[in-house]
Amino acid sequence: MTTLYLDPVGGLSGDMWLALLFDLGLEPDRLIDYWRSLPIESWRLSVDNVLDRCPVGKQVRFEIDRAIEYRYLPEIEKVIRAASWPDAIQQQILTVFDRLADAEAEAHGVDRSEVHFHEIGAVDTILDISGVVIGLHLLGVDSIYSGPILLGKGTIQTSHGLLALPSPATASLLRGTWVRGSDRHGEATTPTGAALAKSLVSQFGPMPTAIVDKIGYGYGQSNRPANFVRGYLLHLAQGEATDNSMQLETIDVLTTNIDHASPDELGFAIDQLFQLGALDVAVKPIMMKKNRLAHQLELIVQHGDGSRFASHLMHALGTLGIRLTPTQRWVCPRKEELADSSFGPIRIKRTAHQIEPEHDEIARLSRTHQRPYREIRAQLNAELNPNKRVRNGACKNP
Repeated sequence: MTTLYLDPVGGLSGDMWLALLFDLGLEPDRLIDYWRSLPIESWRLSVDNVLDRCPVGKQVRFEIDRAIEYRYLPEIEKVIRAASWPDAIQQQILTVFDRLADAEAEAHGVDRSEVHFHEIGAVDTILDISGVVIGLHLLGVDSIYSGPILLGKGTIQTSHGLLALPSPATASLLRGTWVRGSDRHGEATTPTGAALAKSLVSQFGPMPTAIVDKIGYGYGQSNRPANFVRGYLLHLAQGEATDNSMQLETIDVLTTNIDHASPDELGFAIDQLFQLGALDVAVKPIMMKKNRLAHQLELIVQHGDGSRFASHLMHALGTLGIRLTPTQRWVCPRKEELADSSFGPIRIKRTAHQIEPEHDEIARLSRTHQRPYREIRAQLNAELNPNKRVRNGACKNP
């Protein structure tokens, strides 16, 4: 599996994305062949080597007939659908434009159908977004991870007047992603660059353990220092997940110490956290300062959902401080379904490695048949996983 890891040293823009792909080995002629089926005005692509800066990399420029400056989103959809591209590629391109249009609509207080901004309608934006999606396909990239995205600072003059940086559309698009600030003035990440990141990046966080195949650098148009995005083409290292049996996801871990809640309150709070959508909750006894016995509550939630759960904890338990740690975890994809057993149909979890009966089903059968829990679990596991030996009711690989 080929993974692209982005290091947005100088931010992200559509042309920086595209220049990076060319530096990683994308052949311009192959991409131009795809673009030829677009019913848009005449244009010409230039892919230049950046040799006067370190590190060397690529930079792209478009020469375009600017006769049409503005387009509505439905017009852009017609242009994309008119191209003779696979449905999956067209849909991914349209998804990026949808996110961009939603962000611009929110920023300007209009309906998305009314969005007709130059930033969306410009032909170079169509070429940037379609070129990145097609380029990733041509390079055989299966997934994209990214480090924190650099935010700009100051103001910028646009067709809508003077805007604070990052622009309102960019700020909206980057909700729920990893970002970092800078004292450097100027626009670092554009709405197009942010829309591509929001739509295409599957994980934000540190680079996974992997073998580096290629490194590329895509430069933007500004001459400010380090105005590039660095990208690594990776192959997962031996011992990491190399198939679909494991997935890497970013999560938020919240931790707080509680020394004033009764066991009943903690139990009720845990039930509420699961009802609110917590992925997991754990409580362990600890010793705090002044030798106070207490409990440490730790919960795992979806990345970007930490503030909602922190607010709930402060209200429900009165805790005064909560630690938030964005991190990553490997998970085994699972499906919940019904399966036949000697006891009749039961609910199970199916993974790439085995089938597990649901706890509630084992407990129900234990009560119904007046048999120990462990016996019911062992019998079900033996029936559901006939090719694996069972020890103490749990399946083990042979």
